[in-house]
Amino acid sequence: MIIALLVSGTPADVYDRGQHHRIGAKVLLALLIGHAGAALFHHYIKKDATLRRIGFGRS
Repeated sequence: MIIALLVSGTPADVYDRGQHHRIGAKVLLALLIGHAGAALFHHYIKKDATLRRIGFGRS
């Protein structure tokens, strides 16, 4: 609920039907994009074996 208050701005908006799901979907999407971005950063910028260790690429 605290995250919902920070995102929506007013307590009345928090209890709008579906508000929690919209916020949860945005948070989940941000986490997915951040996770993929971090994996690509390690692969292309740092050039370490992160993707190979989790099973992608040649052994």
